[in-house]
Amino acid sequence: HQVRLAREQSVLRSPGGASADLEVINAIRDMSQGVATAFGQVAAAQAEQTQNMAQFAEKLKSTEDGEPGELYRNKELQAITGMDRKKLPPVIKDTDLDLDRHNLLFDEYVQFYQYQGRKMRDIDVFLLYADGFPAGTIRKRIFDNVARKARNDGRMPQEAEAVRQEIIVELKGALTETVLQRRSRLDAEYEILTMGNLPHAEFRALYVTKLLDMQESGMDMPTEDTQFRKYLNKIHPELRIKVLQGEWKIDGPDKPARIPSTHAEVARAVAIILAERADITATASGNRGDQFFGIDREGGFLGGGFASAQFKPGGKTDLTCNYCNVLNQHHSSVCPQKTADVRNESAKCRQEHSMS
Repeated sequence: HQVRLAREQSVLRSPGGASADLEVINAIRDMSQGVATAFGQVAAAQAEQTQNMAQFAEKLKSTEDGEPGELYRNKELQAITGMDRKKLPPVIKDTDLDLDRHNLLFDEYVQFYQYQGRKMRDIDVFLLYADGFPAGTIRKRIFDNVARKARNDGRMPQEAEAVRQEIIVELKGALTETVLQRRSRLDAEYEILTMGNLPHAEFRALYVTKLLDMQESGMDMPTEDTQFRKYLNKIHPELRIKVLQGEWKIDGPDKPARIPSTHAEVARAVAIILAERADITATASGNRGDQFFGIDREGGFLGGGFASAQFKPGGKTDLTCNYCNVLNQHHSSVCPQKTADVRNESAKCRQEHSMS
């Protein structure tokens, strides 16, 4: 600024160069004004962008209903975050008469989808509910008939939720199971459920599922002591004997061992037993030539593993492998045929045997 004033004063003192210097001064002044205007426009744009970002952030913190402190979820935001998880609605077949449980699962599906996000439209819920009935089933035909009548009466899509509730009433009248029928069925299914040849993990899952079905039906639940005895009766006899023979660290490896007293504790004891067997099998996998046999005082084979022992008069014991049915040779837990089948080496073993 001082340079510019000095320049102007020199121009005033020098009439001969006043015209040229005045043009330079005007150019500098215009350039300064242009720079100031440009900086002002940039500052205004930055302020507007900051305000827009603040509004967008505020929008992310509220739902469509204006509730603060929640995340607004939509397809655009899911695309930004990079996570798009799609879950299909529950499906029910005509052989399943428990429509109430299906409706409960569907309502839960809708609630989970809407959680911290937009509320679904009634017509979207209506269409999703229709996807729960496979094509060609009785329930699907009933759904289509009621929906068709509603469309002919001009009620769709504005009355989609009311029409869906009418469909539920129609479905309950067509295929239903009374409370007495359901409880009687669950009683019978609970009694016949046994471990058999199932893995214990699968049997345990089926057992817990059955208990939950019984609880949801509102029937009187077996006492804890009854479930304890029932569970022992339902598992494999050998596992039952092992559980009752000793104490187990069912409360954790750093806790004292004790006797199980509930069906859940029996399940944990069985898991410990099976884990011990798996460790024994894993550590002995390299000793393919070693075999162990239990011998009683009279020289007979002792029952063990999943082999069945048959006692004869005079104390003699016959042992039959439940896998290859060989008598008095080995337990099923160390059955060579079973081991070869598990390792897919049966054909190779037969070939080597034929060449020997």
